[in-house]
Amino acid sequence: PPNPELPKGCSYHMFMSHVWGTGQAQTHAIVRKMQLFMPGLKVWLDVDELTDISKLEESVSDSAVFMIYYSAGYFRSKNCRREVYAAIRLEKPIIVLYKGDKTDLE
Repeated sequence: PPNPELPKGCSYHMFMSHVWGTGQAQTHAIVRKMQLFMPGLKVWLDVDELTDISKLEESVSDSAVFMIYYSAGYFRSKNCRREVYAAIRLEKPIIVLYKGDKTDLE
């Protein structure tokens, strides 16, 4: 199996950002599937890693890539916006996962 290297200064390959109300179950399933296919993949996911909500920006900084699971209400979430702003400020590569149609877009 591949052994993905972590960039210097990062503890996670990816930070998975999602809004709890509409994206939690899907993101958890996606991350578990990715880790099944890529053992050793380190993903920051709230259910596994969140211990202090005040350190979200630090966790984004500690990740090589920032992934958004875009679902209804994402940008209405203050914490999701904090994460996105941190990723932009830190110039992290950003990947957006979106499942839906135009009616879901805000």
